Amino acid sequence: MAKDPTIAARMRRYRARRKAAGFRRQELSLPAAEAAGLASTLKLRRLVDGDAALDRALVTVNAPRPRPIGRAEFLQALIAPQPQWRPHVEAFFGEVDPDTIHEICLAGLLDFPLLAAVLRIWNLEDATHAEWIRDMARERLAKAARRHPAD
Repeated sequence: MAKDPTIAARMRRYRARRKAAGFRRQELSLPAAEAAGLASTLKLRRLVDGDAALDRALVTVNAPRPRPIGRAEFLQALIAPQPQWRPHVEAFFGEVDPDTIHEICLAGLLDFPLLAAVLRIWNLEDATHAEWIRDMARERLAKAARRHPAD
C-alpha cells in the first residue's frame, strides 16, 4: 500500500467498490519460462476492455446532448479543442464515473498525465474529477496501475 495516507485511503475505497461490484484480486505465480509462454499465448491481451469502458463513458457524455460524439472524435477532441465538443469534454470530467475513467487509463487508451494536460488545455481545472486526475498523474501509482492492472 502507498505511504501517503490519502492515496492509501483512496485505494482502500477503490478496492472496496471493486469488491462490492464482484471483482476479485487474483495473483498468479509462474516460473519465468512458463510466464513468457503464457504471455505469448494470450498475446498480451488487455485485462481491462478499454473500448467497453470508453463506450460507457460516451453513453454518459452523449445522453443529454443533441449532437453525439463518437470514439475517434472524442479522443481527438480531448487534445485538439473544438468549441462544439466542449460540453462533451466537460461532461467527461464531471459526470463520468471515476472507475470508468480509471479503466480507460488501465486499458491504455488514455493516461492520467494526458488527462491532466487536457484539463489545462480546456481550462477545466475546477471540474469534479480534476483533483483526482491530477493526483493520479503526479503519483507513481498511476504508472504502476498501468503496468499491473490486476492489482
